[in-house]
Amino acid sequence: MGQNNGRLEILTFGSFDILIDGESLLTQFGKSQKALSLLKYFISNRGKKIPVNRIIEANFKLYDYTDYNNALRSQVHRLRNIIKDINSKLECEVMRLDFVAGNYIFKLEKEYILDVELFEDYVCKFSLKPLEFEADFERISELRTALKLYRGDYIEGAEFYDWIFPLRIHYKRQYLVLLSQYISYLVKKDKYDEVISECESALSINFFDEVIHEYLLEALFKSNKANQALNHYNYVTSRFYTEMNMKPSEKMKEIYQKVQKRENSEYGTDLFTLERTIRLAEQSDGVFFCDKDFFINLYRLELRKKEREIGKTMVGIVTVSAYDLREVSEEESVKIVEDIGPVVDKYMRKYDVITKINKNQFAFMMFNSSEEMIKTINQRMNYLLNQVKKKHRILFTLSCKPIQATDENYNETAF
Repeated sequence: MGQNNGRLEILTFGSFDILIDGESLLTQFGKSQKALSLLKYFISNRGKKIPVNRIIEANFKLYDYTDYNNALRSQVHRLRNIIKDINSKLECEVMRLDFVAGNYIFKLEKEYILDVELFEDYVCKFSLKPLEFEADFERISELRTALKLYRGDYIEGAEFYDWIFPLRIHYKRQYLVLLSQYISYLVKKDKYDEVISECESALSINFFDEVIHEYLLEALFKSNKANQALNHYNYVTSRFYTEMNMKPSEKMKEIYQKVQKRENSEYGTDLFTLERTIRLAEQSDGVFFCDKDFFINLYRLELRKKEREIGKTMVGIVTVSAYDLREVSEEESVKIVEDIGPVVDKYMRKYDVITKINKNQFAFMMFNSSEEMIKTINQRMNYLLNQVKKKHRILFTLSCKPIQATDENYNETAF
């Protein structure tokens, strides 16, 4: 934001700051960082009556005070002195902190600029009347202004206070709603270069937001920048996995496949590019989880290999059922899957493959395995699956057999 003509300006998105004519007032707090944290809390709850015990719970329970009420009074005293100095610079009372009937009330009065209030006004305006395809210049300009107000997470640097997180999530969600409106408008106008520019700006403050990456990949695809799209996808998925242990969304995978298909069909490929694409694809040190169709095709390939008697591959199924033969609910299934995953990941190798074929069954393949090895692994898996069984009061059936060119009987164990 620019000059504010002697008005108080408070920035809450990104780095917190308090300004008069572009000059920061944070130096006034000096070593009184607890008083500054308390001010951030009051600004976030401006105009509300806040009981003493709630302020203490939100701001002081992290610290080991013998008397929390006295600690609060001490910080409020420091904060009031700083507020008094700020008001004197403004030559009027803009900030007020009152104590009424056991409650503190913080108010901002007269002329001031608070970025989060401006942002909320724009959110309200565009919620009531979303941006239209034939929007006028003024509305588009307002939406751009709203997006620029969001410079990062709400009050960065207060990560150890629990009260901050719901607000951050709330404002980030609102920002994404506005961004979605603007990008949808640009897409309808075929302004993909502007979409790319807007997404790159958004990612500079929200890199791990998948929705923005989806917008960017789609724009790169539609503006015939396939190579940039492939490079971006490989870079992003690598960072998602290594830093956040996240897999790309289904939408991102879908766009990637479209880009790759066009790149190969229109321009062809070479051995170096093909190998690089495969090596940069998503990797994991644990067992390889895949979708059902991929598993089926892999099985068919193994079946062809068995016709030439190459190696030994075991295929198996883990089936989950309830003790009383009732149907396992979707909610139960999700919790069971969460507990089974680490068990399977621990005792299967990174070149083994597993898939969830329905809500009650997993299928797996184990390559280059002897029957003795399979027996040992099954015993270990049975032991750990028993722990899951006791927790959820369910039954498991574990079936496995070697993949061979001709059908044969397989072993099945219920436990």
